[in-house]
Amino acid sequence: MSGKMKTRTNFHFTYLISCTPVMPSCTSGLPFEKHNKLFFDLTMQRTANQIGLRKCGPLGNTHILVDFLGEGGFGVVTKCISTVTGTEVAIKVNKNRPHIFNQARREIEILKRLRGLDPDTCNIVKWNGFFFHKENICLNFELLDKSLHDYRVHRRNANLSMRELRPVIHQLATALSHLSSKQIVHADLKPENVMVVDSTQQQIRVRLIDFGLAHPRFGTDPGACVQTTWYRAPEVIIQLPFDEAIDMWSLGLTIVEMATGYPMYPGDTEYDVLRYIVETQGQPPDHMLDNTEDPSDKRLLLDLIKRMLELDPVQRIKPLEVLQHPFLTHSLEGADDGILQLLAQPIATLLTEELATVVSTAMISHKLHEN
Repeated sequence: MSGKMKTRTNFHFTYLISCTPVMPSCTSGLPFEKHNKLFFDLTMQRTANQIGLRKCGPLGNTHILVDFLGEGGFGVVTKCISTVTGTEVAIKVNKNRPHIFNQARREIEILKRLRGLDPDTCNIVKWNGFFFHKENICLNFELLDKSLHDYRVHRRNANLSMRELRPVIHQLATALSHLSSKQIVHADLKPENVMVVDSTQQQIRVRLIDFGLAHPRFGTDPGACVQTTWYRAPEVIIQLPFDEAIDMWSLGLTIVEMATGYPMYPGDTEYDVLRYIVETQGQPPDHMLDNTEDPSDKRLLLDLIKRMLELDPVQRIKPLEVLQHPFLTHSLEGADDGILQLLAQPIATLLTEELATVVSTAMISHKLHEN
């Protein structure tokens, strides 16, 4: 995450800062994707070595480490087998550093508040408790399949169709609604923190994971380091008070990325992200999305995304309102095969002039970051 802006800034301004993205150089001669994966694997292995973990070795008193699943500033996520039940689980092993230790304790307090929620109906990852490996706090979770980001990548980067987007939006809005009922802000919603339960199932099921940055609604401070830069809400960037509305902003950006294949605001810094927001959102005429003469799914989805990305957090759509939005409640019963085939197409091919500027800017920004 990038550093915070030093002063409060009036949102009504034009950003003139330009940025030249810096991409890692592939000195090994490997393609960038393979070079990036190799770098990731080496980094993960180095972190594991620092913690003192190895494959087939013990983790705590009741688990055997099978594989490494991911790595972050906190430590590593591992795939393990319980020696008591024989079940496979995902265990987040935190580094033994004071600030990470304190963050892990805060995450445990959040998870305790969520423990009474049913993972199947609330679409939130199941937490099985915690234990210690030497002096490292380990959080035990159910093992899920792959992140929404990897799910799309493994389908050869095929965008999610409207049929797939509808259940994903419904399930994540349900998760946010339950978090709101517990007065909790997730504060790091993004494609990597949405897990597909089982990618082999025809009906996509997802769950929200990673509560490492989660806050109680009334325990959030302006200027707090929350959200990944690309998915950071404007009120967080300009250091205003915030609440669970920042999660809805992140959900809107996640849906756009899954539907079009491009991150909406791929800035290297907060300044880049804020510049993209100002350049693309402004105040589009309401009649462009409020025309009731065309009740098609594309218009309903565009309206939903627009309300998720409302700049004013007070006006931003709430989780329960998402669940009642016509895009989710609109019935396709009686539609002929031609209409169903049309609605199954990726939304990227159906976007019209309403969001053409937004999507084009996102695509251009993405290309600039590739060059």
